Amino acid sequence: MGLLSRKGVIEFPYHKDDVFEALEEAIHNLKGMKIYMSDKTMGRIFVKTSISLLSWGENVPISVTEVSPGRTRVDITSEPKTAFGIIPTAVFSLGRYRKHVEKILESTSRILSRKIPVKVETTQRQDVKSPSQRILELKSLLYKGLITIEEFERKKADILSEI
Repeated sequence: MGLLSRKGVIEFPYHKDDVFEALEEAIHNLKGMKIYMSDKTMGRIFVKTSISLLSWGENVPISVTEVSPGRTRVDITSEPKTAFGIIPTAVFSLGRYRKHVEKILESTSRILSRKIPVKVETTQRQDVKSPSQRILELKSLLYKGLITIEEFERKKADILSEI
């Protein structure tokens, strides 16, 4: 990775497979880009761009990593291809490499926006009362006259049926 490489990193609130498929679709739809290698299991896509008047093209390796359940990180680097080990036109890229990274990320984001993001439920610890504690609370309500004996017996039977 040299001075002229451009990087992009973003996290999406989607599962790794969804992000990977969206990246493949995005790249397929972008003019002048072609997937050279794709491995979903490893989370790797290698893209090449075509040669133009101003560039020999680019190598664009992409890494897709699930950082937590329902959160996926995408790392993209765009580097100029070289001809015979020299970079004659890449010095005059005028942001071309960064633009390709942004195009891939924007297109992927648009495709993913058609899907529902993963809502990761935060599990809040609730104090789960034992059946005997719940029955004692019911008895207290009964003694205070807040529930009838029939309500007490019905709710007691519900609690005992959960065991």
